[in-house]
Amino acid sequence: MTSLIRVDDRDPSIVYSENGWARGGRSGVEYNSTTTYPNAIGATATFNFTGTSVSLYGTLASKSSAVKVQYTIDDTVFPMTNYSSYLSNAYQILLFGQWNLTTSNHSLGITIFQGSGFDYYLDYLDYTPIESRITTMRPTLSTATSSIIMPPTITNLSYPMETGLQPTHKSCDLPYIAVFWSLVAVDVFVMLIFMFLKWPRWRTWLISCALVDHY
Repeated sequence: MTSLIRVDDRDPSIVYSENGWARGGRSGVEYNSTTTYPNAIGATATFNFTGTSVSLYGTLASKSSAVKVQYTIDDTVFPMTNYSSYLSNAYQILLFGQWNLTTSNHSLGITIFQGSGFDYYLDYLDYTPIESRITTMRPTLSTATSSIIMPPTITNLSYPMETGLQPTHKSCDLPYIAVFWSLVAVDVFVMLIFMFLKWPRWRTWLISCALVDHY
């Protein structure tokens, strides 16, 4: 989540007109115990920023006179803002704000049209920076790729040869051949028994062959 950036009224990024402003401040109730207030009609202040929102906070004093201030952002001129007097001093109240600005550079302008000194005090600004401004320390793609470890690409599926061992291939045909000839032998044996028992002439011939061989 993007955090707000706070800018004190004394920050050099706020550019005040050369004449028409004075410095004040009260400890404990105003940010950094400092404020800047106009002491002339027509005094201006400008704040340039890169972000999507801006808010201006300050102090309004318990005076009888009213204060009129004109605010602008870039080329947009907002209606005159009238600040009526308060029963007592109001500290760190929202004087002006704009949100959902485009993600780009902007310029906030402040012009005093009415009001005596000690009525209207600028205390601080808050603005929302764009994300790229907060993350400028993140490595870019060109600098980050050198630290990325990529998995190795397998281009050769051969066996390792560092140990001098050659890959061995076991033949799977020998068991099948042995089984095949065993089945053939069994079939022949069964056939001979069948012929011996089924046909007497074959049985007589086999017995005679056996007797001849015996003698």
